[in-house]
Amino acid sequence: MVVPILRIGLAVALGAGLGAVMGSTRSCETGGCPLTANPRRGAIYGGLMGLLIAFAFAPPSGPVIEADSGIVEVTSAAQFKEQISASEKPVLAYFHASWCGACRQVGPTVNELARNHSGAAVFLGVDTDQNAELAQEHAVQYLPTSIVFRGGREVARFVGAFDKAQLIQELTAPDTPQAGTPKPPL
Repeated sequence: MVVPILRIGLAVALGAGLGAVMGSTRSCETGGCPLTANPRRGAIYGGLMGLLIAFAFAPPSGPVIEADSGIVEVTSAAQFKEQISASEKPVLAYFHASWCGACRQVGPTVNELARNHSGAAVFLGVDTDQNAELAQEHAVQYLPTSIVFRGGREVARFVGAFDKAQLIQELTAPDTPQAGTPKPPL
């Protein structure tokens, strides 16, 4: 937490300093140039530009799927198909991307579900940047998308944030023809 605050503070200070220097050169006598009209205006605009740059070049946060969560990270279409068809348990396939803000928000919930329900279901993580063909094959148009499979067939689909209780119900429902109503892709 300290490093981002220092990075932002340094960017604002550096931008404000450069803006003040530019404003002190008085290269624009009419006052119509926002960065060079006077040192105070230059410092304000420079600080805002520094803040913008600090956020624009911020490093990405941690991975969406945590290593100790029990989620199997899918690396190929063959592995995905094998995991879905070979499992006697329900399978949750979580389609995500590292750049997706909503995925980073939903990710901790999926990690928690995987830790708490690992005996009841198999959890797969599918990075759509690395497995674009899987996303296309399963009509994943929005991220994050969570798909529940039973017996190799899709039985439920959750796009975006989901109701945790409803997802748990889909994963823990007994294996009957009524368990998990097939839902068409959106």
